[in-house]
Amino acid sequence: MDKIVRLSGEIASDGKKAAAPQDAHSVERLLRNFLSWQPIIPTDRKGKIDLKGFAALLAPLCRMLRDDVTDALHDPVSPLVQLATDWRQLLFPDASDEQFADAYAQTVAFALLLGRSEGADPLTLDSAETALAAQHNLLSRALQVLTDPGARAEMAASLDLLLRVIAVAPSASLTGPEDPWLYFYEDFLAAYDPKLRKDAGAYYTPVQVVCAQVRLIDDLLVSRLGKPLGFADSGVVTLDPAAGTGTYLLGVIQHALGRIEAEQGAGAVAGQATALAANLYGSN
Repeated sequence: MDKIVRLSGEIASDGKKAAAPQDAHSVERLLRNFLSWQPIIPTDRKGKIDLKGFAALLAPLCRMLRDDVTDALHDPVSPLVQLATDWRQLLFPDASDEQFADAYAQTVAFALLLGRSEGADPLTLDSAETALAAQHNLLSRALQVLTDPGARAEMAASLDLLLRVIAVAPSASLTGPEDPWLYFYEDFLAAYDPKLRKDAGAYYTPVQVVCAQVRLIDDLLVSRLGKPLGFADSGVVTLDPAAGTGTYLLGVIQHALGRIEAEQGAGAVAGQATALAANLYGSN
């Protein structure tokens, strides 16, 4: 693929004769390659998506969307101005234009990612909204509101680029028994806005440490506090005041339901899972 095309002559002295026929072909090939560009998703040695690399790929695209929203807010007739006004009235009355632009860009980017993981194919704004509606209705509605026709038209370039990149990520690689999202946001935020990451305290505990701590506390619940089912006991309430992406709560769920299956059988898991959910609380 040609990255630089040099003409045979000097335009200043040779005029149109500076471009030989082969130069025209080279320029055409360069433009065709540019216009037919397809994003390449980073993969590891096993051919699986490299989520840290993918986060680094998405970060500048999300910044581009954020910057476009910030610029649009300087135009009093932009539809984004009314969206920002509604955002403040309903959610964050003290949010600045920069904070709204950041929230807009991150919400849209992660809604599209989650929509893709839920099977939106081909990925469009509409298909993402539909895919999210079943289990993530609030996010589906947020995506619909933030990308209404007026906003879509004004943010077309950055939205289309974001869609184009996320669309080629295999949906199967965004789901699985080991949640790929647990550390994705930390990696994304580190590339997207390191200062924001520091201010938000987005530094997550490794899964292995979480599992060890959950097992230790579960053992204490059983052996010292008289709760034979540990975290699954009806008298145990779990609160994570800094839940983040829910690593600890997920660890509690997996460990508790594993105990239920081992001690009571697989048939008891569904009912105990419902009861367990009522005793789990997380906030940020």
